[in-house]
Amino acid sequence: MIFFVLSGFVIFEAVIIFYKNRPLDFMYNRIIKLYPLYLAVLFSSVVLNYFYTEAKSDVDKLEFQNIIANVFSIFPFVFITDNILNLQSRIDFLSVIWAVRIEFAFYFAVFILMVVGKKIKFKKNYLFEILSALIGMHIYFVYLWGHDHKLAYYLGFSPYFILGVAFAGAAHGEIQGLKYKFIVLMSVALSVIHSSLYPKNSFSQMINLSEFGVLQLFPPLLFLIFLIIFLLLSKVELSARLKNIDKVLGDFSYPIYIIHYPIIFILEKQAGRNSVNLLIMSSMVFFLSNVVVNLEKKTIEKIRQRIRNYSFS
Repeated sequence: MIFFVLSGFVIFEAVIIFYKNRPLDFMYNRIIKLYPLYLAVLFSSVVLNYFYTEAKSDVDKLEFQNIIANVFSIFPFVFITDNILNLQSRIDFLSVIWAVRIEFAFYFAVFILMVVGKKIKFKKNYLFEILSALIGMHIYFVYLWGHDHKLAYYLGFSPYFILGVAFAGAAHGEIQGLKYKFIVLMSVALSVIHSSLYPKNSFSQMINLSEFGVLQLFPPLLFLIFLIIFLLLSKVELSARLKNIDKVLGDFSYPIYIIHYPIIFILEKQAGRNSVNLLIMSSMVFFLSNVVVNLEKKTIEKIRQRIRNYSFS
């Protein structure tokens, strides 16, 4: 969950520095950054599943409609494409894609706000009002609406992004004082609650405090530990070398996250899980991620840099 906080920080900072009043450029850049690698890993996963088909679920996964649905599975509107394809239950080739889908939901929300801001041309900074409204929507749809819904699911993760946006906004003087403290306090509290509830299938099942145990307490504690580390580091003047390390981690995080799943799939089918295979898997993931990052620098990064410097909006 802490990565959603980091994403909120990085994306809001990018909007301020590179994409102010350029919503289309912002979306182009995010899609170019994430989508090509997803399609490449999806294609490799389809091929792997074809050669390792065993259970009926594997056969269903390889249905044409399911493959096409997976092409759009990275986007939060995937339920629309599922309906168009008459797909009752989509089977994701990459089970980890849910987190990237949450990321894209955040990107689309930022895009819509940027479009509205560009059209209306606000003379006042409304960051506090926007973040407060999102907090209110989170509380209403997630905890008061009374039933599970896709909107409640996506809004459930909003406090993490709101927290990151607040940190970036404070760093750039966009939100300060009591307004900043209110947003941080509310988003931290809601993030801790959500991180303790999320391991369960339904929020309604979680309100019984007697069910709380180590499993429920571990995610919020881990979230708070990483949050404290993030806050401490944000107050330190980083050297050029440390900033370069930070950039490297940013470049590698997405490739590592999305590439590791097909590697696990191969090793499990071939030899099962053990410490040796885990070491082999880690080595393969880092090697392939390094290849991807270097290829991106030669191709995609040049395109993204051109978008930063040229407006399509």
